[in-house]
Amino acid sequence: MGTDINSSISDPTTDNVSDIIRRNYDPNGCTTFSPEKYTPVHIAAHYGHKAFIEYILENDDEGHKYITKTTNDRRKMTVLHICAECGAPKTKDEEEKEEEEEEEDDKKKKKKGNDRKYMKDFTV
Repeated sequence: MGTDINSSISDPTTDNVSDIIRRNYDPNGCTTFSPEKYTPVHIAAHYGHKAFIEYILENDDEGHKYITKTTNDRRKMTVLHICAECGAPKTKDEEEKEEEEEEEDDKKKKKKGNDRKYMKDFTV
């Protein structure tokens, strides 16, 4: 099996997920379909819960089967399909950079608006 879930984990998100799974894990749960025809692993992929998927792969001998299992709807999507469709979740650095770019754009728009107002005062 994979890493020991009782070992110290530096990422509190992963640690919290592994703790919840360890207490509530149902070995048959990953093969059960929701009313929307998705397994828990498909749902985790859709919402970007990487820690859950990593846990399943590392700690369940059947983990690879859950990753390759298709949804039970007409689209027949695997976890990889869902990840590709939904995109990878942004890292903290990417979110911060995006916020900085948005702030910079807002400053430029505000300046441009002020420039137009100033120019309007001088048009004949």
